[in-house]
Amino acid sequence: MDPMRFILPVEDAEYQQALSVRSQMLQVSSAGAGAALGLPAFSRLDGLYGSLGLMVAFLMLRFLFNSSIAALTRRHQQSKERQQLIDKIEEEIWVTLGGMTLLVAGWQCLFSVRDYCGLHNTTGCLRNWPLIPVEANVHKYYNIELGWYLQLMLKHVMGLGLQDNGTMGAHHLATVALVVLSYMLNVHLVGLVVFGTLNLSSPLLHMSKLASCLELKTAKTLLFGLFAAVFFVTRVLLFPYFILKCCMYDALTSIRGIMQYFFPYWLAFNVLLVVLCAMQGVWFAAVLRVLKIVVKGSSKELQREVATADPAGLGAKLAAQ
Repeated sequence: MDPMRFILPVEDAEYQQALSVRSQMLQVSSAGAGAALGLPAFSRLDGLYGSLGLMVAFLMLRFLFNSSIAALTRRHQQSKERQQLIDKIEEEIWVTLGGMTLLVAGWQCLFSVRDYCGLHNTTGCLRNWPLIPVEANVHKYYNIELGWYLQLMLKHVMGLGLQDNGTMGAHHLATVALVVLSYMLNVHLVGLVVFGTLNLSSPLLHMSKLASCLELKTAKTLLFGLFAAVFFVTRVLLFPYFILKCCMYDALTSIRGIMQYFFPYWLAFNVLLVVLCAMQGVWFAAVLRVLKIVVKGSSKELQREVATADPAGLGAKLAAQ
């Protein structure tokens, strides 16, 4: 079934015609002839079901990964503190590998649509809405992204990873909602730009935390400094300028009748984006505080910063380790 059936206005003839085109293409693709005929594929309610299988696959891979680490360390008797350190190293390696996978997959998708959509041309990300086809590689990426975050939400419950704090749990839930909504509402190209931009800094943070666990002080400092720089450029500068511009201004010029038919959706998305944008600034201020403390080398200030760190835990997690 076409998810756009629940959002496009029934009183608008042009949008109903677009819905008819989508329905016809979905029927052809359901019959398995769409790809053979070179017809465009559109988002559908069951389009993200593959993420459930990927979630299970990620959990199985995590189990095998944990078992391999356990086999390597089993020959030595571990103290409680040593085992906690091993668990942290295990967690950071896993999350770093996943973050790098999402980053590479996301930018491969962005590269494939670079001629008409990207940070350099956000207007093109909404052109022809609601008849924006979902390319095969984008469809796969969305399922991978969703499957990964579902796995992150379940890993501790399944006994396969450390428990995330409440803020990170809320972050995972918000990411899942963003993936699903952007796919179902046919704004997946905007979603690609959002994920591609925000995912740039995350692997650097986890690599710096891994270096901290391994007591590689120079690598930890360099990686965290690089993370801070990338975080500032992508989340503090690029995200508000390009993403908010796309969703606030480009949407008004690219989606016909948006204020008449889709104002609640437009308003809700932009309010969330503005709040998220403000949070990036707050988190970056905490990152700067940690950098300042690291440069000064004050252990007391470092511990105090850990106790009052930002809600995202960007600085505290590194410092605490």
